[in-house]
Amino acid sequence: MVYINTSSEIEYCNWCSSTIFPASAHHCIGYPTNDYELVIVCSKRLERYLRSKYNAKGNNLRKLLRSIENILDNQHKSAIEYIIDARNKLVHDELCVKLDNRNLFIYNYHYITD
Repeated sequence: MVYINTSSEIEYCNWCSSTIFPASAHHCIGYPTNDYELVIVCSKRLERYLRSKYNAKGNNLRKLLRSIENILDNQHKSAIEYIIDARNKLVHDELCVKLDNRNLFIYNYHYITD
C-alpha cells in the first residue's frame, strides 16, 4: 500500500514505524503477511479507534458499530461492515483459509482510520 505524506510534518507509519517525510511516498511492507494475523490486528486496532474517536460502546465490532451508526456516513458504515464480515468469514467459516480480497480489506481499514 502506498501512502503519501501531504502534510508539512514528519509522520510515522503505524505498521512498520518508518519515518515518512513531508511530500514523500511510503510503500509499507509492514502488514502481517498472514491473513489471520492481519484480520486480528486490524480488528483490535479498529475497536480501540472506534472507542477513542467516537466513544463507541460494546464488546465487539458489531456492537461498537451499532452504538455509533447514527453519526457515521454510509461509506464509513459499509467499510466497517466489510471488515466485520471478512473477519467473521475467515475466523468462523472452516472452508475459508484466506481473505477474499486482502487489498480491499486493507483499503477499508485505512479508509476508516485515516
